[in-house]
Amino acid sequence: CSASGSTRRGAGSSASGSGRRGGWRIRAESESEGGDRAQPWVIGEYITKRRKRRTNSLGNIVDADEDFLEPAGWNDDSKLALAVECVARELGVEEDHVRRRLVLLQKLVPDLKPKLKTMKVGDIARLAVKCKTIPHDLLKLKEIFPRANVSRLVASNPTILYEDMGFVEKKAERLKALLKTDDVDRAVELNPIFLDLQQVEFAIEEIKRLMPNEDACVYLIRNPSILYSTQARENIITYDDPYFNFSTSDAKTSSSNENR
Repeated sequence: CSASGSTRRGAGSSASGSGRRGGWRIRAESESEGGDRAQPWVIGEYITKRRKRRTNSLGNIVDADEDFLEPAGWNDDSKLALAVECVARELGVEEDHVRRRLVLLQKLVPDLKPKLKTMKVGDIARLAVKCKTIPHDLLKLKEIFPRANVSRLVASNPTILYEDMGFVEKKAERLKALLKTDDVDRAVELNPIFLDLQQVEFAIEEIKRLMPNEDACVYLIRNPSILYSTQARENIITYDDPYFNFSTSDAKTSSSNENR
C-alpha cells in the first residue's frame, strides 16, 4: 500500500510538475478547446526596410545604407509622376502639357528615357521648356561630333543641352588640339567629361606621371573611363554611376575614420 501510495503521489507530483514546467502547452490546448486562457506568445508581421537582411557572426543585422529598400509604392513611375507635378506647378501649366513635352523629349533623345525618372526636377523643367529648341541643338551637336551617337551623348550629360552650341563647338576644337587628334567624337560620347578641358589636362598630366612610357593622349582616348579615376569630387556629374559609388565609399571611409 505504501508503495502504491508512493506511486500515486509520484504520478500526481509528475502531473503537477508537468503543469508548471509545460504550462504554456496546457494553456494553448485550453485556448484551442474553447478555454478562457490566452496564449502567452504573439505572432506579428512587419515590413522590413532591408533588401537582403544580411547578418554578422552574432546574428545582428549589418547596417549598410545601400541595403535599404525604397518605401512601399515609391517606384520609378511614382517618382516621375511627382516630378511632372512639380514641374507643372513650377511652370504654371497643366500636368498633361508637361507629359506631352516629356513624350516629345523621349522621341528626340531615346536614350534619355531611363534617366527621366531619376533626374532632378529642375533639370526636367528646363528640358521641357527647351523642347522647341532641342531639335536644332541635336543637329548642331551632330555637326560638331559627326561620328558620335548624339542621343547617348546627351543621355550621359543632359546639361549639355543647356549650353550654347557655339561654346560647345569651341570646346570641341580646343579638345582636339589638346589631344592632338580630330578623332574625339567617340570619346566624348562615352564620357562627356572630355568637354571639361581642365579635367582632361589634369588626366593627361596624371597619365604622364604614372605611366611615363605611354602616350598620354592616345592612352586617354583608348580608355575614356580613366577620366573618372582622375576626376575631382566637386566635378563629378551626378548622373554618373561613379558619382554614387564614390559617395558611398567616401561615406564609409569617413565613418571608419570617426570610429578610430
